[in-house]
Amino acid sequence: MKRGFIFIFLIISFFILNWCWGIGRRELREVERRLEKVVGRDFAVRIKHTKEINAYATENGKIFITSKMLEMCATKEELAFVLAHEMAHIVLRHHQKQREKEVIGALLGVVVGKIAGADEEYEFRNWAKVGATLLGEKRSRKQEYQADEFAINLMNKAGFNPWGSVEILRRLREIYGDGPADIPLLGWLASHPVTRNRIRKLENLIRGR
Repeated sequence: MKRGFIFIFLIISFFILNWCWGIGRRELREVERRLEKVVGRDFAVRIKHTKEINAYATENGKIFITSKMLEMCATKEELAFVLAHEMAHIVLRHHQKQREKEVIGALLGVVVGKIAGADEEYEFRNWAKVGATLLGEKRSRKQEYQADEFAINLMNKAGFNPWGSVEILRRLREIYGDGPADIPLLGWLASHPVTRNRIRKLENLIRGR
């Protein structure tokens, strides 16, 4: 008798969990399709099951959003901002431009190293890394702001309230602060400009300032 009740409980739990998870997945696909329709191309959006709060785009056009980030999005508008931001990196070819800047930075680093008196191979390698990091980091922050602006425009055209962008960032900031890089589970904030600065720029952008 007990086994029967346990079996029924497991079956019901299975369907409830699948129903709840299905809502999140359906909403993700709906938001994805609405954004894709405006952009005019398809994106391969995938869910990555991890506790890290993150979303990122790859150079080959794929977008990954973690299950934890999906959980943090309270509305479709918030989810739309996260996806639109990553779509921007692909459409604006940020990966390719970032790599080009890092190459230029590495070359400049080698030149500076030569002037500074470097003469060993490992010294030139170190100077190249410094140059690539410094130039690439500055470019990366600029690209993040560009992606935010692109995302707001895309959200407007797709019929999403752009204030969802501010809401998701405010919630993340309330819980985790400004996303210092020393918090490993906060990849999406750690790899972006200071959150309070992003919020301020987004608010000004939405208000048309």
